[in-house]
Amino acid sequence: MHLTRSVLTAFLATALITGCGKKDASSSDKPGSGSGDTGSGAPGKPAKPTAPITAEFFGKTVAPPGDLAKLSIGMAEADARAAAPALFPKPKGDYQLSDGPFVGVNFGVGLNKDSKKVSRLTISLPPAANAKAMLESAWGKGKDAKDSIDKPRTYWFDPATGWRAHLEQGFGDDMSLEFDKYLPVTALLGEGPDTIGFAPQGILGATVDELRTRFPTTIVETDAAKAAADQKKVGDFAGKDVAKELGEAKPSVRLDLLPTEWESYWTRIQIDFTDDKKVEDVWFDIPYEAYGPAKDELKALLEKKWGTPTEGKDLGDTIWIYRAAAPSVVVEDDTISKAWNVRISAKAHETEK
Repeated sequence: MHLTRSVLTAFLATALITGCGKKDASSSDKPGSGSGDTGSGAPGKPAKPTAPITAEFFGKTVAPPGDLAKLSIGMAEADARAAAPALFPKPKGDYQLSDGPFVGVNFGVGLNKDSKKVSRLTISLPPAANAKAMLESAWGKGKDAKDSIDKPRTYWFDPATGWRAHLEQGFGDDMSLEFDKYLPVTALLGEGPDTIGFAPQGILGATVDELRTRFPTTIVETDAAKAAADQKKVGDFAGKDVAKELGEAKPSVRLDLLPTEWESYWTRIQIDFTDDKKVEDVWFDIPYEAYGPAKDELKALLEKKWGTPTEGKDLGDTIWIYRAAAPSVVVEDDTISKAWNVRISAKAHETEK
């Protein structure tokens, strides 16, 4: 099960990265061109900035500054263009690059190629800015982590607003600062052992219609044809017939939430149903690979919520049983995807004999 889930995750992440990396190669992508140009003071063009960027520009709270503050992740392109026209120097294009108000600084806005909604907010910072020290002066010490290919990153988080930012090497000597929204693990789990944070109205025992009502913006439904096509893509990527190993793909329902601290794209709440079409199990991953201390920190949060677990076995793998009685809570360390896998079931957990 873990191998197939990890292959699927790798395939989807690769597709996302490939899509995000594509840009229009026209000259209007380059700083200093298009309607966002910093001109020489000629009529119709703003003068080139002369001041260096400083920590004061970012304020004390982790959030997009300047014109980027007028946008939000998920905003429709038309609304974003109306809110901050200077950030859209080109009439078309899924990635817009514009000149910032400081020497050597550029703003970037990425649009999802399918939905045409804002998906990325970035700032390119010149070497002279001494970016990491400047941001730590503004926001405090960051957390040194890495991306999926071990490229160094430094993260800052604001759990109150749900904004996070990461700084990494950009093109050439510049540093790239990117803002996105996230779901703190504490909010995902919630408080107390008998409820779950992402589902305040409950989820176990719910019908699909009830899920549509309770999670109108995060529910994802896949019909049989789409499920079969997705399964074939995974099989082609893995070089094997996944349908033979796992059976034919079936229609499915899941929730796609914001990523947690060390996840890149989403938090997927997978759902299993009973024969009478009611939610029987939900399971999700909480990744830890990006940040060294995260594995132990996350386990401590799980124990804070559900208490000290009992060690058990599932098909020979070690599991941690936080609650054996219904609704049961079982956690496994997925060493392939480097995540804590949390499964919550309407049934009691049956100990492997």
